[in-house]
Amino acid sequence: MTNKDYIDTLKTGIDFVGKMAAKSVSTISKGIRGDDKEEREARITGLFFLRHIAPSFGEFLPRVEYFESVVHNHLMGSFVKNLIRSSADRSFVNACFALIFGDMDIALEKLDEAIAADPQYTDCYFLQGALYLAQKKHLKAEESFAKCRLIPTSLGEKLNKFIPTFKLSLCVTENISFSFFPDILGLNLLLAISQRNAGKLPQAIATLEQIISVMPENPELVFFLAAIYYEACWDDKIVDLLKDFAPEDNLQVMTVQFLVESFINKKSYSLAEGILQKTMEAEGIDPYIVGDLKMSLGKVVKKLGRNAEGSAYVKKVKQLYPDYIDLYRRLGLKRRSSPISKHAVPQIPIPESLTAAIEEQAMPVAPGSKTVLSLPDQLPREISGEEPGQIRLRSRDGKISMIIIDSITVGRESGDIVLNWDSSASREHARIFFDRGQVWVEDLGSTNGTWLNQHRITDRRAFNKGDNLLVGKTEFYLE
Repeated sequence: MTNKDYIDTLKTGIDFVGKMAAKSVSTISKGIRGDDKEEREARITGLFFLRHIAPSFGEFLPRVEYFESVVHNHLMGSFVKNLIRSSADRSFVNACFALIFGDMDIALEKLDEAIAADPQYTDCYFLQGALYLAQKKHLKAEESFAKCRLIPTSLGEKLNKFIPTFKLSLCVTENISFSFFPDILGLNLLLAISQRNAGKLPQAIATLEQIISVMPENPELVFFLAAIYYEACWDDKIVDLLKDFAPEDNLQVMTVQFLVESFINKKSYSLAEGILQKTMEAEGIDPYIVGDLKMSLGKVVKKLGRNAEGSAYVKKVKQLYPDYIDLYRRLGLKRRSSPISKHAVPQIPIPESLTAAIEEQAMPVAPGSKTVLSLPDQLPREISGEEPGQIRLRSRDGKISMIIIDSITVGRESGDIVLNWDSSASREHARIFFDRGQVWVEDLGSTNGTWLNQHRITDRRAFNKGDNLLVGKTEFYLE
């Protein structure tokens, strides 16, 4: 804390004591002791600040999402903690309160106050960029994310502490959305999206190419770079980007569609058909994404002169989804009429602070964790499902960590995870398992229920990264 912060804190304490002077010492002490009680029992039912997004298509625009409890809110610190918080922290907390009450303008004002008090407050810039993005003020969002990029050392620390459910979401299908968290990956993707939405496609390409040069195996980066290349009409770059590619899950199957579209534009229809046929062998793919593949296949076989076969593919998808929208229109991607000049992309070095932060967070890829496809020299090899060993179930308190190989049962008396200290858990409570590449959770007839994102589940539900699972009084998440 700065000297000014100490003075402000002292003034706050003096003001409080002055207001309480008429009350007895015991009353004040009782109030402080009661307010200082940090551990409150989590409520299963109650009132919540809720901002879940409904699927919305046609814009390349992630939207703010959060799910915060009113009765057990992380913004509510003890009296002592509120007293010793810096002025920047107090303004940031007020901004979070304004956000969850739905007033973005006041939230932005409070963030400006926090930044004035502490110009190195990383999460202020991230939250500010997210709110500007939500308001479609893309140039201001770019400016905020760019500033955050220069000081990423404590990125996510305050947001995870004060409003831990905060993220941005971009819907891909009715069931699937991208989640952008306050981390290095989320920051750079949101910066590139802001640049693209501000009409600065070359700068968006530069941002993604910079970050992928140090995180080359990241599938989200590969997808978004392929999407931006698609808009720039850079088919050769898409082929080069995806020449060693493994379409094994929903994200990768969506990514391979950019490769297929590039081959269609190059009139390499037979190669495009082979890729699509092999990709459709993947298991556990979202039905709407399978529809995307079939529509592309219908388009390709028509190009090859098999009109009846192509029409049959299209008809089948339209029967299942009368209001079908293809991947590109769902995401709001707009291909240019002519390619962007490669000379228009600025060559800007990655800030050293960002490189260091990336190296700290980068996860090495396990040898043999993916099947390599060599394109366009050969057609894809047989596609396998998602590798189960890549997913780990963890408890929020850090006491439990287990890789999901096939199925994990949780209960008070029996199962792979035994919660013998948790009286709220049933003897056999819940099961977490893989099915066709997706992690699912189901209740096993428990008394108190199994809760996913504060909703009691009555049948099996998809369990994804960012979700919160409550079994008894124990919270779990996926890593």
